[in-house]
Amino acid sequence: MSVQTRSFGDRLPYHSPSRMRAFHLCLIAVLGVAGCFTVKTKYSYPEDLSHPDYVKRSKAVQEFASTRDASQLPDAFALLMDREAHIRAIAHEAIRDMMPERRDFGYAAYLPEEVRSSIVARWRTWWEQRERGEAAPAADSAADSANVAGHAAGHAAGHADGCSGDGCGGEGCSGEGCGGEGCGG
Repeated sequence: MSVQTRSFGDRLPYHSPSRMRAFHLCLIAVLGVAGCFTVKTKYSYPEDLSHPDYVKRSKAVQEFASTRDASQLPDAFALLMDREAHIRAIAHEAIRDMMPERRDFGYAAYLPEEVRSSIVARWRTWWEQRERGEAAPAADSAADSANVAGHAAGHAAGHADGCSGDGCGGEGCSGEGCGGEGCGG
């Protein structure tokens, strides 16, 4: 390889135009072949509703929300306890919209896990009774909303010492039947 001197004093390796053209063609060929082997993620609804991968669960819950697939409703209750708040929020909206009178038992995606768990259990029981044709309790959306507001206020006031939301008795607690001051239950 010869060295070509430029007028400004730098020394650059000299490559013939045919060598450069061959290099560029090889580079294009390698990049083209590499592009054929890119990994494509496949999504599978409804199986991905319980997938450990966050992105797959997110896509699946969006599909559930857009289709309002009632056949997946029993499994969708588990999404209300997902570790990702936005997945819980999307699932909540979709499930609530599928319920008569938009019933949601006062659920909110931001509530503490133990409170959400209690609400989801009540909601699931209500839905199962309804599906079996048993007399399900009448909807009381105003009381459910008051429960959420009361519990949130209780936690903001420092009542976060392990309240289970059901019968804890703490001041400001809105747990069902707890009897605490400000209780909505």
